[in-house]
Amino acid sequence: YSEGGVNYAWAPNYNLNNSGIAQPIAQPDLNTTYTVTVTDIHGCVNIDSAIILVVDTVIASAGPDTVICENQPLLLSSSNAVYYQWEPNNLCSTPDQEQTFVHPTLNTTFTVTSFIGSCFDLDTVIVLVKPAPIPEAGDSGTINQGETFFLNGSGGGTYLWTPPYNLSDPTYASPSATPLHTVTYVLTVTNEFGCSANDSVIVNVTHIHELFLPNAFTPNLDGTNDFFVYFTKGIKQIVDFKIFNRWGQVVYSFNESDQTPWEGTAPDGRECAAGVYVYYIHAQTFDEDIIEKKGNITLLR
Repeated sequence: YSEGGVNYAWAPNYNLNNSGIAQPIAQPDLNTTYTVTVTDIHGCVNIDSAIILVVDTVIASAGPDTVICENQPLLLSSSNAVYYQWEPNNLCSTPDQEQTFVHPTLNTTFTVTSFIGSCFDLDTVIVLVKPAPIPEAGDSGTINQGETFFLNGSGGGTYLWTPPYNLSDPTYASPSATPLHTVTYVLTVTNEFGCSANDSVIVNVTHIHELFLPNAFTPNLDGTNDFFVYFTKGIKQIVDFKIFNRWGQVVYSFNESDQTPWEGTAPDGRECAAGVYVYYIHAQTFDEDIIEKKGNITLLR
């Protein structure tokens, strides 16, 4: 702006609509010093200058409204400014920074004020907080190798057990577990809002490997003790099982395809005489060890 002259000359002619008038319109993109040379009706000349400082336009941005799960931190981020102030500041990890982590427990509206010099702008973001499930993985327990432990989960809409190995169904609330070693199962429960939480249970596994064989049986078809039956603990498979008479002849041999226990008959179907017989059993444990056992069995008629 200038006055009192008849001729005006503004310099530099940078983003001026007219450099030869008293009141040109300037739209500089950078800080600029404009100098005006004014000549009056007497030919006298005077010079003056004006400095225009250009400040960036502040447009605050707090980001889009967001849905989170309970106990889930959220990173809020703004930009296009020099200084920032987030509110409510007690819920913000760094309320005076461009980015801040927030930990709301309830639905909350956050406001960011963005500053460049004396210019500022505000924006808000609404954070909706959905409840998290409360999972229960049940009580820990102990089994031996080869035994089954029944998990007992609850607390949600969908379930996922990890690790999934040796489980009947890792997506079932209460699957059966047959681990061979002590394991911690983690249950992840997800509710209808897509929010998840975890709980865990320990299944302790003992490594006891035993074969139990009776010393007598009575195959008289009375429904009691009619078969020579062995019992196992921690045994993966029976590799070999034979019974011999006193002359060393095999009267019974274990067959993988037919595991019918010995009922006191010879291979040709005839009844064996009462007396003492010798057994030999060869088994493999779940730890891949070999157990061998020999002993006597008395057949009573």
